[in-house]
Amino acid sequence: MTTLQQKPEADAIRIGLLAGLFSKQDAINWADLVIADTDKPCSEVLDLSMGDSLDGSAIASLLSAVPGQADLAFTKQLLLSRVRARLGKGKDQLASAVGALNQLTSLLSFTDAEKQEIAKLGTSGDEAFAQAEKLLAAYAVAPEQTRLSL
Repeated sequence: MTTLQQKPEADAIRIGLLAGLFSKQDAINWADLVIADTDKPCSEVLDLSMGDSLDGSAIASLLSAVPGQADLAFTKQLLLSRVRARLGKGKDQLASAVGALNQLTSLLSFTDAEKQEIAKLGTSGDEAFAQAEKLLAAYAVAPEQTRLSL
């Protein structure tokens, strides 16, 4: 992994915390992976790794301060892959996945067409599940492209 990927991953976790897609423990686990994967991790990642006593705003602040090149398209792809993983746990996760998608439309940049597609998604039934799967399939991230658990 390159340091350039740290920033979009950190941004995905920060935004995902707001949308309920990631937990504080997910952020700490990610920091531990970065430390194991990097010769000289930045101080923000080191602090995050030791962040058991940190509150949500402190974690978000550390994630925001991770240096590197922001890549909003990849950050969005990571978050939508996380939603897809939630959906992959079963049809009973459809309402939760659609709720997270709706939250993400207010936190990330989506085209009007994407927003309309998301707004049309139902929260129950086989057809709604198939539509959500189809929408999210376009955003799949291969496991080797990230440290995040998707």
